[in-house]
Amino acid sequence: MKKRRSFLHRLLRGLSYMLGFMMLLFMALLSPVDRQPLEETDFYREALRLVAESAIYSGGEGLEAAWGQISMTSEEPVALLGYRPRGPYTFVADSTYLRGLLFREGSQEVLWLNFELMLVHPHLAEKVAEQVRVDHPDLMLFFSATHTHSGAGGTVPGLAGRFAFGGYDPAFVAFLQAQSQQLYRQLREQLAPYTLAYGQKALPDFVVNRVFPEAEVDPMLRQVQLRQEADTLDLLFFQAHPTLLPAKYMGLSGDYPALLLQDLAAQRTGRQAIFLAGPVGSHGAGVGERSREAMEGYARALSQAVAELPVQEIESEALRVLDFPLPLRAPQYRIHRHVSLRPWVFRWLFGDVGARVQAFRKGDWLHVSLPAEVSGMLMPAWERYAEERGLLLTLSCFNGGYTGYVTVDAWYDLPVYEARDMSWFGPDQAAYLDAVMRALIERMALLE
Repeated sequence: MKKRRSFLHRLLRGLSYMLGFMMLLFMALLSPVDRQPLEETDFYREALRLVAESAIYSGGEGLEAAWGQISMTSEEPVALLGYRPRGPYTFVADSTYLRGLLFREGSQEVLWLNFELMLVHPHLAEKVAEQVRVDHPDLMLFFSATHTHSGAGGTVPGLAGRFAFGGYDPAFVAFLQAQSQQLYRQLREQLAPYTLAYGQKALPDFVVNRVFPEAEVDPMLRQVQLRQEADTLDLLFFQAHPTLLPAKYMGLSGDYPALLLQDLAAQRTGRQAIFLAGPVGSHGAGVGERSREAMEGYARALSQAVAELPVQEIESEALRVLDFPLPLRAPQYRIHRHVSLRPWVFRWLFGDVGARVQAFRKGDWLHVSLPAEVSGMLMPAWERYAEERGLLLTLSCFNGGYTGYVTVDAWYDLPVYEARDMSWFGPDQAAYLDAVMRALIERMALLE
């Protein structure tokens, strides 16, 4: 009887140790979702302070610009990034390009670099900035991406990069660094005076709400045109997700934006274009099937819409630039509606998200560059707010930081991918970004 009690005692003690360990593990890895009201948070107040007080660069004399492109297709295949891990591409369906736009006013230069990638990871942005600033330490940089889901990976270090974001290939990163520097040097030799024009057109047949089909969308294709004596550049901002190729497709491709630019180049001599992914969150292309043929048809039709888009010349006086870090709620990768991984686990998996906001104003045109995959449903209200203050607003995402999706706040607790799996920084992100955007627009509109 005594031996039985001894065995039972040891068994219960072992179970208590195991349960205690499980509880400690649970407490170490998991925490409840932070739902502190937005207006009560320190990061909200700090963000509004940064918008109001961060220094604004004002341009000098001599308004010049140059634009061009350079190959970013690696000699050796790298892993594809998009949908799910697929391994290295097995063929090149479309050569991919790095495109640049350089502004110079006085001694200051602002370089826009647009990659045919799904996103520009903070590590890649840091490496490229380090390389190109060898030639100009005070160079201002604006990163963007086309958001293709069949482009190269290899730029994301860490565990998340290895298992979900195309891995890390230091040779490919070094290649992109070198190509960025070469393109920058070429553009510095081609600077010339320019004028600006702007146009937009609603394309409701080209975009759908991919989360809830009955929900609203932003159907606008926005275009900013830079004109020189012998050349023209079209900056195209659109929000339909470039996901027209199937998830099992093993070719390197820029998806429909690449074919759109190819088609435009074939139609028009002396003109180039750059496609910048706008607020693509919640927005799909509205094509029933994913196939090369469907993608080609969509790109041709979109090219025709661009060709018919009317533009009007706008004021292009001195350049204004604002750049500041975006404070955030502690990261919360949810595994349940009310339970998330602790912030240290998120940072261990994903590293630095590189959250910054940038604003670029040239005359009547205001461009804002964000680090999040923002829902296009938020854009119309911001555009109206800017128009009421005499500004024409464009928006791009993937600016060298990535903070996941910003969806409509009412969706936060719904079991949908963009809100449950990819909304990483707690509830009220849309309200937060809305407050930042309105304060930013207000400040940039007051500049003379």
